[in-house]
Amino acid sequence: MCEGPARGSSSTPDLLHWLGTANLTAALQNATHHVKVLTTASSLTIFIDGVQVLSQAVTMPSNAYLGFTGGTGGATNRHAIAHLTVTSP
Repeated sequence: MCEGPARGSSSTPDLLHWLGTANLTAALQNATHHVKVLTTASSLTIFIDGVQVLSQAVTMPSNAYLGFTGGTGGATNRHAIAHLTVTSP
């Protein structure tokens, strides 16, 4: 999870600032998983297959972009998203 390009930093312009990471006990590869992301004005919580893997205090902006990315380093793999639902309170 990151907050986007660094602001107000002349030494590291346009770099991402990581707010939190999670060390998962099981690999996500070669299976389908259900991911749930919950946000409030002051927190972000992530569940994978019904298990909370991250809860982080954050200051959420009033507007934001939703994006997805996947990486394999030098290898190849399939990263797919299906049945996406986005709701607002």
